[in-house]
Amino acid sequence: MASTRTPFEKLTAIHPNRRIILETGPTPISTRLMDLFVPLGFGQRALVVAPPQAGKTTILRQIANAIQKNHPETSLFLCLVDERPEEVTEWRMEVQGPNVKLYASSFDQESARHGRIVEQALVEAKRQAEQGKDVVILLDSLT
Repeated sequence: MASTRTPFEKLTAIHPNRRIILETGPTPISTRLMDLFVPLGFGQRALVVAPPQAGKTTILRQIANAIQKNHPETSLFLCLVDERPEEVTEWRMEVQGPNVKLYASSFDQESARHGRIVEQALVEAKRQAEQGKDVVILLDSLT
């Protein structure tokens, strides 16, 4: 049976009008604070900027877990670029679910691999969006 999906490039961008709820309970408090001060919505782009060792990866992991808990139907793509192998293992252990896909390259791999894993994740995420699914991509790290 042939699909009648619209190619991603022809889809219409819309303003984020549905919230991504991050609060999952009394802890972690960071997700509650994000809901209050920097609410996120489906269709939005966001960037977490902070100095090294400030907790960016921890925040991203908390966001991923909150999406898994509060929006389990959402396809969640995790791209870990140029990371320590131990960090990749922590993500695998802490963020799990039927709609979670993890793409990772460690710091000891060639730079071309870093670009390939991001491209693979983007291609698959676009296909999911073409099918009308909600998709969230979390990318750690751009630097």
